[in-house]
Amino acid sequence: MEVDQTDSNNILLSTDYQIHTYNIVKRKLTSIAGKPGVPGLEDGAGDQAEFSWVTGFAQLDSSIVVVVDSYNNCLRQLERSSRRVSHYAGVCQFGGGGGNNDGVADQAQFDLPWSVYVNRHNGNELIVTDTINKALRLVSTINREVTTLMTNLPDGPYSVVWHPHDNSIIYVSCACVVIIIDLTSISRGYDTLVSYCTGASLESDLKDIMFLYDSAILLADSRYNQLYVYDINSNTSYSICTGEEDSEDGDISQCKLNAPESLLQVDDQIYVGEDGSIRTLQCMYWLITTSISKYFALHISNNSQHIAPTLLIAQSPLLQIANSQCLQILSSIYTWRVGVSGALSMHWCTSPHV
Repeated sequence: MEVDQTDSNNILLSTDYQIHTYNIVKRKLTSIAGKPGVPGLEDGAGDQAEFSWVTGFAQLDSSIVVVVDSYNNCLRQLERSSRRVSHYAGVCQFGGGGGNNDGVADQAQFDLPWSVYVNRHNGNELIVTDTINKALRLVSTINREVTTLMTNLPDGPYSVVWHPHDNSIIYVSCACVVIIIDLTSISRGYDTLVSYCTGASLESDLKDIMFLYDSAILLADSRYNQLYVYDINSNTSYSICTGEEDSEDGDISQCKLNAPESLLQVDDQIYVGEDGSIRTLQCMYWLITTSISKYFALHISNNSQHIAPTLLIAQSPLLQIANSQCLQILSSIYTWRVGVSGALSMHWCTSPHV
C-alpha cells in the first residue's frame, strides 16, 4: 500500500490479481487493472490485463507504476492515464520457474520477487527483494538493466524501509529477522537488528516493515498473525494482537488478525493489509517521550454487513495519548472477497476505559 501520487486522498493497493485505489475521503474502492480472481499473464488495459499474484509496486511518478508480478517472476508497468499494463523487467513466465540472471530487461531473471522500491539513495534505480534467490536486485530506471546489489541474505527477503534520517541505510525484513544494510559499504555485508527465529518448523514471516518513529519499527508477521513493535534503543519487542488467526476487533492484547502482509501510515492511522481485508490501527495524538508510550485501537468491518463497533482501547508500555476532548472518527474498510464496505463510526474520549 502507498499513498497515491495522483491523489493524496487515495491509497494505492493491490489484491491477489488486481490493483486498486481506495479513496479515504469518499470511502470508495476503484479497480485500475487486472481481473478479479483470474491469474494469468496478459498485457492490456484495465481488466484486460492479467497478473499472477501482485505483491508490491513502486510509483516512479504520478504516471507510471512498476508492479511486482510475483508468480510470473517479473516486473510489469502500469500507465495510470490509460490503465495499460506492459512488461517492465525480467523474463515473465506464467506457471514457470524463475531464475537468477542479471542483464537487460528482457533477459534478466527473478525468482519469486516480492517488493520493489525507488532507491532513495540513488533515484535512478529500483530495489527489488528477490525471495528465492535471497537477494536484493537493482533495476535501472534509465535502461531497465538488472544487477544484483547483495546476495546470501536470510530467508526472504520481503520488505525494505529507509532510515528516517539517512537514505544510505536500509532495514530489510526477512522471514524471521530484520537486517540492516549500509548502501555505501555493500562489501561489508549486513548486520542483524532483531531476530524472531525460534527454531520451530514454521518460523515467522515478517512480510512488511515501517518506522513508527526514529527508534521504533512496526513489523507484520503473516504466519503468526501479529504485529510487532520493536524499540531499537531498549532492544524490546511488543506484540499487537493475540497471534490467533481470525478477524476480530479489540485492544492490542485481544484483537485477531488474518495473515497481515502490508503496512501504511496516513496521518494518525496505520492501515494493515491482511488476507481478505484492510484493518485500521488508530494512533491518535502521538506523544513521543522517553517512555515511548501511546494508545492504540483496532477495528474492522466484518462479513457483508454494516456494523457499529464498540470502542476498544488498551494502554500498553509503548503507548500513551495526549487528549483533552472527544473525537469522532469515520472510516470505511473494504472486505475484498465479498466486495462490500462497512462504514464505521468510532468515538475517542478523554480517559478511555477498557
